[in-house]
Amino acid sequence: MVLSSSYPAGLQSLLLPGQRLDVILDFIEHAEPSLQVLVGGENGTGDGSDEDEELDPEQSMGDSKAYLAHGIVSVSGEMSDVADAAAFWARLGRWLVSDVEKRKDLVECALLGMGNSVKDDASAHRILSGDIVPFDCIMKMLRPETPATTQHALVGLLRNLSISVEGQKLLSTLDVGDKLVNMGVWDERRDMLGSVQGGAIGIFKNLCKGQPATASHLIVCYKDQLLALLDRTNDRAIKFEGIRVFVNAARNLPKGLDLAGKQALQDQRIARLMVDMLSNAYEHPILQGEAILGLALLAVFGSAKAEVLEAMNETCPESPGKTGQQQLRDILLSSKDSLSEEIRQNGETLVSLLLGQQKVE
Repeated sequence: MVLSSSYPAGLQSLLLPGQRLDVILDFIEHAEPSLQVLVGGENGTGDGSDEDEELDPEQSMGDSKAYLAHGIVSVSGEMSDVADAAAFWARLGRWLVSDVEKRKDLVECALLGMGNSVKDDASAHRILSGDIVPFDCIMKMLRPETPATTQHALVGLLRNLSISVEGQKLLSTLDVGDKLVNMGVWDERRDMLGSVQGGAIGIFKNLCKGQPATASHLIVCYKDQLLALLDRTNDRAIKFEGIRVFVNAARNLPKGLDLAGKQALQDQRIARLMVDMLSNAYEHPILQGEAILGLALLAVFGSAKAEVLEAMNETCPESPGKTGQQQLRDILLSSKDSLSEEIRQNGETLVSLLLGQQKVE
């Protein structure tokens, strides 16, 4: 039984602590197969026959708990809007501090539920403030020994928390970027864990936003590991998200990014990746706009004009015969009426650099 994540207003009372939801939480946490079922009882012979082998009460109980846990994760998104939900969050907080080796199911349900509940700054604050559980309990899970499925839930929660300004500041202060890399999220042996790698990239992208010191630290220390992952991956979503890390870092160039950060961004590989997104994210104009912005920032503020010009004049592998410069001109000409003023200005800045003040007519 999987609980729906959408409830009519008349059913909201069923979600209140002390009502039926508590019964479900108790079942997930405490229920065990009865002794009668384990020894055979009414549904088995207890004599080792095939009928008993077909009945696995512990597996059935585990499956039932898993279905209900999925429901709790869905319900958690609705609980953000329920005023009297303190007991629900307190229960998830207790689950989160459980021994992951003994009750991985409770820990992961709590992490996924909390992650699903983060919809705005207020819901993020509830977790970041430590009201549900001391935040260091979450941070302690950022270690290589944490099971892969738990890492998936943990990284998902941290990614959602990193969207808010409060989350960006706290996660930067707690060195979450360093801890993620030390956990091995971008190691080649973790390439099968796409959700974890992609989630970690999303966290890096958010932490680089509007935080020059953090952006410089992350790019200087971990640029090569991220570039190696982007070179290995065949997942375009992960690749584009990784490129956006560098775009967000470049946004800090006119805002006081230090010399080490500027030098780290002055990299031909980064310019080529931005041209790749400019040329191949044709189904996503927002990403193309970010690529144009990133290239313009690198060229104008980042002392990377030579790298950008070289990358823009190379033929794009996916578009035989066309260079990044030609792709840019096509975008500016074909989307003349739909481009935002910011993208057009950034695009024309690049064209001016490439063609010596010649504008797109």
